[in-house]
Amino acid sequence: MDTLPDYYKILELDETDLPSPIDPPAEDTLKAYYQENIDLFSLPESKSITHVLLTPEMMVDQVSVEDSDLLTLYNKNIDEYKKPERRLVERLNYLDLAAAKSAEARLKSGDVDFDGLVQERGLELSDVNLGDLSRNDLGEAGEAVFAISSGDTTAALETDLGAAIYRVNGILNAQEIPFEEVREELKREFALDQARRLIELEQTRLDDLLAAGATLEELASESEVSLETTIYYDGVDTGIAGYSAFRSAANAVTEADFPSMIPISGGGILAMRLNQILPQRPQEFDIVKDDVSSK
Repeated sequence: MDTLPDYYKILELDETDLPSPIDPPAEDTLKAYYQENIDLFSLPESKSITHVLLTPEMMVDQVSVEDSDLLTLYNKNIDEYKKPERRLVERLNYLDLAAAKSAEARLKSGDVDFDGLVQERGLELSDVNLGDLSRNDLGEAGEAVFAISSGDTTAALETDLGAAIYRVNGILNAQEIPFEEVREELKREFALDQARRLIELEQTRLDDLLAAGATLEELASESEVSLETTIYYDGVDTGIAGYSAFRSAANAVTEADFPSMIPISGGGILAMRLNQILPQRPQEFDIVKDDVSSK
């Protein structure tokens, strides 16, 4: 394949490079293009679906949160907020301490480096990487590993996991995130968790109402659920269709089905009713006018 000479350049042009701006197309020009290309602006067969939705975010205002609850949650997850000093560690195992000491001697003499020892064993560095570990995580090797600097290797060690040489690749200081710093985060986490519990209880009541013949509109008047009608077809994944549970139910629902509560991701619930099936049809011109003008 021929290559272009160096003096060829690729220039990116936009409307500002035109000698004069392009006037917006007239309304009748847009309508003519719309009618001539109606297939480009048509919707597939669709379903008109009325649904109710209840999510934890909609219930958080009903949750009472005390500082004692948040402190309990903070202490329950204390390992996330208080982390001891750690080391980024690699460990190269040997069959016995004599083999490990022989490798240690070669390291000291400069005959080989740690990477070379790993390669000699037919291993990759990823095979010996242990990640970040605390002194306690390292067990018997903890004292020796924490005594060396980043980039250094330990002497040959006999540990509860056998003979090995360790290398430190980084030092991570101890971290502590105080309660006040994460208070709002904990408050939201706690409130959402409690809201999910409220929804679990509410789901039973709403299912009982539906079983007794209540409509979705009546559910909306007797609970915190939101009520909405949407046009859905396969391929839509925005709004309520962003929930996979909604898409699965919407694809399967028929006019003969009675609404029932369906769990969705995040701890919410929904129920739906199929109003009618809409045939393939063009979108209204006023809705797609801006799209037409950009063609």
